[in-house]
Amino acid sequence: MEDDTKIKQLIRFSREQESDTLNQMISEWVCHLMTEDPHQYQTSKAWLGRVLKALSIHYMSEESSCSTRKINDLVFHDIDQYMQKHYEHITIADLSERFHYNQDYFNRIIKEYTQLTYKGYLQKIRLEKAAELLTTTELSAQAISKEVGYESKGHFYKLFAEKFGMTPQEYRESV
Repeated sequence: MEDDTKIKQLIRFSREQESDTLNQMISEWVCHLMTEDPHQYQTSKAWLGRVLKALSIHYMSEESSCSTRKINDLVFHDIDQYMQKHYEHITIADLSERFHYNQDYFNRIIKEYTQLTYKGYLQKIRLEKAAELLTTTELSAQAISKEVGYESKGHFYKLFAEKFGMTPQEYRESV
């Protein structure tokens, strides 16, 4: 029994209740290893499998919420960078093909980080790029509308006026 106590003291992953099961399993496995068993190799493989499975479940339950958030942060960062570079002619199908996630996932991630739909976020990016071009170039508003991905000049003017409260020409003159 003294050996069993030493083993339990050495095998301690955390103070959480879930780790008690792991500690118990590993302690039993180590005690089994100390016995003379002609089938020790096979039983040790079975014990190892049980312990590894329990560890993975324990680890996944502890890490899943943090990991999911970190993964979503990275995915959104990549999506955002890609959209910032390819805003002119990008579609959500392009994102899906590029990053290998389904379109619903992109909609959820974009909504979570921007409070906008994919379409709304793309529109925001395009209009901000248009505003930047109006202040840094001499391109006409019509050329800028095409440059940022709008085929219809009228549609571009309408969206621009809704966002900035003035026409593209008035915006250029006000800055």
